[in-house]
Amino acid sequence: MKEYLDPTRRDARHNHPLSRKEADMNNNANHTIKVNRALTQSKIGNHPASAAAMLQAIPADIIAALPARLLAQLLDAQWALASSSKAIATHEAVQEGIIWDADQNRSREIGP
Repeated sequence: MKEYLDPTRRDARHNHPLSRKEADMNNNANHTIKVNRALTQSKIGNHPASAAAMLQAIPADIIAALPARLLAQLLDAQWALASSSKAIATHEAVQEGIIWDADQNRSREIGP
């Protein structure tokens, strides 16, 4: 005997208990093809470590919802924001007379 779901829980277009988008998200949670296409289309795709960090900052629901073209634009926008933010931080540090010495893992005063 076939089990029937409550009609309010069915997707009317496909007579399926999940909507098509929910089914796609459940069946292809990692979206590898889409992400690879986005990385190919984006400027940041040439920088794998930065691209991986930017991707980790994007919630999975957004990756699932966006097509590769828009995901590429989002990645590039994040990268531009990070770059300008680093430039601002560097400028402010120099104005304060302090820089970070990554080799010695400490701040250094720079003075006249």
